Amino acid sequence: MRRLTSRTWALLMGILVLNVALQARTFFIAHVTGDQRLYVGLAMKLVDQGWPGYNLRQINVRPQDGFVEFYPARPEDRQGDLLRMLVADGTTFYDQPLYHTPPLFAALVALSHATCAPRDGVVVLGRAGEQATPFGQRFARQFYGCIVPVASSVVLVLATFVLGCRVGDEETGLVAALLLALSPVQILAGQRLWADSTLAALVTLSLLCWLAAAADNRRFYWAVAAVCFGLALMTKIAALFTVPAFFGGAWLYRQRKVSLALFWGVVLVITLPWYVTVWRTFGTPLYAPQQPGISQSHPWFALINRQPCGRIWRRFRIRCRYSRLGCGDRVGRLYEGARRRRRRCWL
Repeated sequence: MRRLTSRTWALLMGILVLNVALQARTFFIAHVTGDQRLYVGLAMKLVDQGWPGYNLRQINVRPQDGFVEFYPARPEDRQGDLLRMLVADGTTFYDQPLYHTPPLFAALVALSHATCAPRDGVVVLGRAGEQATPFGQRFARQFYGCIVPVASSVVLVLATFVLGCRVGDEETGLVAALLLALSPVQILAGQRLWADSTLAALVTLSLLCWLAAAADNRRFYWAVAAVCFGLALMTKIAALFTVPAFFGGAWLYRQRKVSLALFWGVVLVITLPWYVTVWRTFGTPLYAPQQPGISQSHPWFALINRQPCGRIWRRFRIRCRYSRLGCGDRVGRLYEGARRRRRRCWL
């Protein structure tokens, strides 16, 4: 890739600043819902017990001046508060000796806590603290966790720019980066303690390095591509959906046997210990938890079963679009109400 002009650098920096600004809300909102509380609890277990404690057992929670602190339960309490809350929500399959999702994102949150807040407990803002807690206190106490998806989002936008420049030109890279920075789904993922931004950043980096390696056949690029792809597989099992693309690329460049062997060898070295551990624990390396009747007991699956897919997608799209403004639920309700009133007018 040729040297960038000063105009391109200025526009790229503006896009990155815009991306961070759209996601800065994450430092000031609650993170105690859905999968976010699972990742925070897992990070606490990694900080407290290391890899042997990578499960959701014996995790207690308590309110603390508008925040929610995650702390280890007593040894005689095998479940803990978090598992009991999940059971109350209709989910029982989390009571396992090993959490089935790869551990990289939780490990990054734990590492960030050890670096940025080693003397503080593992806390996130609670629902009650969204109104009363000062903004500065919210930012300071949640920075360790929220910086992980935000930094991943910045890497994702930057890698998308470079990828666009490689397959096109500078204008292509800038347009691709801007569209991604303004993407409602990307903004939503960066505002939550989810692994999706980290996964997307690692997959994009691996594809970028793969293209560079295929063009120059330098083993350094093959190794970096393999490390990024291996880490993506250690972030979320959804990275397996990109494996066919790498197999297709391996077929196109099948004459480079040594480089391809290096790529897949590094990927196996990174991922094999985890998937062997899952195999030993659950009897299969690609374990997916099952629970009879979850489509009726769990609120999310019950919602999917009750409503048509089109309506779910419209509400999700609206919440994504307005989530950065803090009014996704309100706009979604107004939209549904307007649709019902319009339907009555036609009748």
